[in-house]
Amino acid sequence: MLKPRNHSHLLVSRRRLDRRPVSCHIKLRRHVDLRAKQRSPYPEATPSQTLRFALTATLKRPEHDSSNPILESHLSQILQNKWPTFSLPSPLLATLWPDPERHAPKASRLDTSQIRSLPDLQDFVESNVINKEGCRLLQSRQCVPLSKALALCERHNQFREVLSAIHGIITRVERINGHCSKRLYVLGMYYAALAFSVPALKRYLEGYLACGSQRLGPNESRLLVHALLDASRYLAFCEETRDMGAMIGLVTGDAQPSNNRLHDILYWAGPGHRNSWSGSYFTLLVKFNSKALQKALWARLIDDLSPESHKNQFQAVYTCVEALIDAGDTQRAITFLNQISERANNTLPFFSTAKSLCYALPADKLQASLIGEVEHTEILNQLLTDMENRLGIRWQSNLLLHSSASEPLTVASEQPLLTIDGDSTGYESVERLLTQIHSFGCSKSKADLGQIADSLNEHDGRLLSSLAIADADTNMEYAWCPQNAPLEFPESLSSIRTDFSKPWTPSTLGLLRVSPDPSGQCLAGKRSLHLMQLGYLVARPRMPQGRNSQDATNWKQTGHIIAWDRFHGQLVAVFVGPVHGASQHCIEAGPSNLRFGLNSILSVNLFNDRPTHCSSNRVTPIGSGATRYYVDVDPSPDLLP
Repeated sequence: MLKPRNHSHLLVSRRRLDRRPVSCHIKLRRHVDLRAKQRSPYPEATPSQTLRFALTATLKRPEHDSSNPILESHLSQILQNKWPTFSLPSPLLATLWPDPERHAPKASRLDTSQIRSLPDLQDFVESNVINKEGCRLLQSRQCVPLSKALALCERHNQFREVLSAIHGIITRVERINGHCSKRLYVLGMYYAALAFSVPALKRYLEGYLACGSQRLGPNESRLLVHALLDASRYLAFCEETRDMGAMIGLVTGDAQPSNNRLHDILYWAGPGHRNSWSGSYFTLLVKFNSKALQKALWARLIDDLSPESHKNQFQAVYTCVEALIDAGDTQRAITFLNQISERANNTLPFFSTAKSLCYALPADKLQASLIGEVEHTEILNQLLTDMENRLGIRWQSNLLLHSSASEPLTVASEQPLLTIDGDSTGYESVERLLTQIHSFGCSKSKADLGQIADSLNEHDGRLLSSLAIADADTNMEYAWCPQNAPLEFPESLSSIRTDFSKPWTPSTLGLLRVSPDPSGQCLAGKRSLHLMQLGYLVARPRMPQGRNSQDATNWKQTGHIIAWDRFHGQLVAVFVGPVHGASQHCIEAGPSNLRFGLNSILSVNLFNDRPTHCSSNRVTPIGSGATRYYVDVDPSPDLLP
């Protein structure tokens, strides 16, 4: 696997590459004359494209299959032309480089519809950001087009690659224009936070402060804080322990004090910061163990609270309580709840909407005297509904009875809810399996993940046909066959758990790591997929109306496994080739291996699916168009012993 590319080619040199005088009798060829290129019917090549084709005879990059055959043909014809007799060729890059005496092409605005990945953005920057006008257009509209283009690149490039690109863009603009807009530095800070890069974050923070010390707005502050939270949470999946001291010092001033700290420009450092994202910042402060800033932020939040406060304010303080529980500080969390209740006339308004808190706190702590009768009743209803889902049954309020969640006509009332042989109404309900996955899929407990594995064993051999896959062939229909850990690896023990006296292991749980390189190294800027196998994907031509969709005779395996993304909290399908028996470590997922109108890595939705507590909007870190990646048992350092 090639190393991730460095995008320093987006920089611009301070000096011309070649200032050697060229004899007057040498006539420059028409294809290297910028004025002539404007009249050419062929698309223009950027300097890096010309150099790449001259060295490799193709514009195709190692990590991308796409190319430009028209431009390749044009460049091939040019490079095959003979130079005039007794003449030396003029340095190609020197003649392509912008010259003050030549007419510079007019810069264009960034069209995000033309951007799919970083190479597309690179071509645009090299062609258009060559003078002050190009710099101005790139930063127009508060850098919104550039921000959208970078977000599109996230679908195909790792965060550290995007960070390298934004570094090249900022340095290029600084050298051409002398300065950057504040918004461009904010974009740099955002991707530095996602990659958890202290040097990059410090560089762009200093650039921002050089433009003035104005505080960021709530939305920009939210993006930076969520990026830092996202990166710090991912570090738990990495085997190497990361020293957080430098980042903590840069953000909060603790651990390693810094003259310039990120906290001072965030929205919450100023007055009047009432918004629901205050809880997210408090969560970051808890992760960074910044007690002084926690205390100051909580004091302001609780002082602003009253029975008439907006729902967002209550959600913010509940997020603070949840952060303390996640950190293991339950006693302090209970103290915070008591303070909230006192400010809200002995109630906890909207507490039932904080579902994770309802499950995390002990039942004896959630008394009606603390929460209030209305919220207490709603919490009990939620807990009862969740219990019914786990049993695979549902309450029919109009009939005053329970029925199977999958088959509403099957009555469950007056029958045992659980039996030793599994002969109960909701035992085979898919709702029971889905509830287990959504409840425990992001858990750090091996026992919780083990409940999912047990449920998969109970549903082994079934066919769940209600699958929706974005951008898939509309003439095909897809189904999921539940199975615990269908993939096995030669160097690992069998994934079949036969001795139930032994604890669960990553192998028996079916935990996988899908990495962009063979080392499997995990970094905040170079991420892998961390999955739990749930079975495999099958497909067939879409059946006419009235045909039995459960007929398993025509289904064929696609080579994808269905899995739960334990970091992002979503269902995905990943191409692995044959899904039974020993798996290959290196997966070649080129077009010749993919069938049934599917990409290599896909997001999957069930028609009756529901959002999860851990759900994130971020796409998979490897990209749906990946053609090579590496699959192995996930060491899972994030799991509790």
